[in-house]
Amino acid sequence: MFNGTKNILFFRGFYVEFFMRLSKYSSKMLKNPKWFLMSIAGRFNLIRSLAKRSTKQPYMQEYRSRYNSSNFKNINPVDVVNILNKDGFYSGINLPNCLVQEILEFAYSNPCYGNLDPSLGFLYSEKEKISKHTRLFTAQYFNTSWLCPTIKTLARDPKIIEIASMYLEADPVFTGSRLWWNFTIDDEKPYNSNKTITFFHYDLDDYACCRFFFI
Repeated sequence: MFNGTKNILFFRGFYVEFFMRLSKYSSKMLKNPKWFLMSIAGRFNLIRSLAKRSTKQPYMQEYRSRYNSSNFKNINPVDVVNILNKDGFYSGINLPNCLVQEILEFAYSNPCYGNLDPSLGFLYSEKEKISKHTRLFTAQYFNTSWLCPTIKTLARDPKIIEIASMYLEADPVFTGSRLWWNFTIDDEKPYNSNKTITFFHYDLDDYACCRFFFI
């Protein structure tokens, strides 16, 4: 795919991609060798299957006993997991409006960080001012599972945890949450897809992983 200046959007050339990824993975390897090993071995089905078999099976009744505290009253975890195993995704989990409003209140009153840059923090109300001198593709919030009570509640929701447990066939480990804005851009200007989440990519957070997206 190309833009008006004939620059490749999603692939910058083999050598550029190779050395950028090598630099990124080398840095992560030094910080966390176990993660680096997983990021390589976890790409093979056989290794993932062996890792899955070595995990302790979850105790589902623990989650089912707390159904009354779930925010998703009409969701049947068994049905969700059956569709996940068949199709690879499930699109029927929607946030209640009250939770959406609570998350929006958090988003409007806390700083977000443009283009994944920790030094480019601003309130959403300041977006137009920031956009005058910085082209914003996206903006995300950090530490949302600590700072936002609503997101913290979602991370502990018994039905969400049960779905993850059944799908992974193991007690799930919550690794974090993300909250971000995606902004419209002027197509006449050069576009850097690597600063957004819209380009095709492959995330590997562990030997098995389950993600919940709410838009």
